Amino acid sequence: GVIAYGAGYDHVDIDCAARRGVFVCNCRGENAQAVAELTFGLLLCLLRKIHLFDRYIRGDQWDRTESAALPEWTMGGELQGKTMGIVGLGQIGARVARIARGFDMKVLAYDPFSQPREDVSVERTPFEELLSRADIVTLHVPLTPATEKMIVIEDESDDDDGSEDEEENDSDAEDAGPLAKHRRLSDRVQVKEEDS
Repeated sequence: GVIAYGAGYDHVDIDCAARRGVFVCNCRGENAQAVAELTFGLLLCLLRKIHLFDRYIRGDQWDRTESAALPEWTMGGELQGKTMGIVGLGQIGARVARIARGFDMKVLAYDPFSQPREDVSVERTPFEELLSRADIVTLHVPLTPATEKMIVIEDESDDDDGSEDEEENDSDAEDAGPLAKHRRLSDRVQVKEEDS
């Protein structure tokens, strides 16, 4: 038999295993807390630019003179007060929501399959609304034909017009904060149509 550590088993050829009489099972929930914590580890790394700052320091680019200040980009951003959108509110997504509340974040969630819980700190929203309102979106859904390419980002390089507007919007976003520039992602997202 094959035991897939974790919730997903999309990396296992189920049809081939079935033809050969091999049993396949998963360990649902086994690593849910670890995945939820890693979600925030990666999020903090991106938001606070830890990976870039590490490279900057190790590359000996830091001017260590007494009057030298660190570059402004090293300050990064904060999670407090941001809105997190969670797609998939199963065992991992529910843990991500709890951790997000610990960072004093507003939590939106989309999951058409999970049963609504009596949790007033998570606001359930339609998928498109979640994408337009969230500062940060995290996906915790299995890879299936229904979720594959659930979010497709249009390539901005195809736009021949509006290049001046784009530069202007970029500078406005810089002034508004580290996540504001990415907020425009919802303008470029194509949501996969659900099969009827």
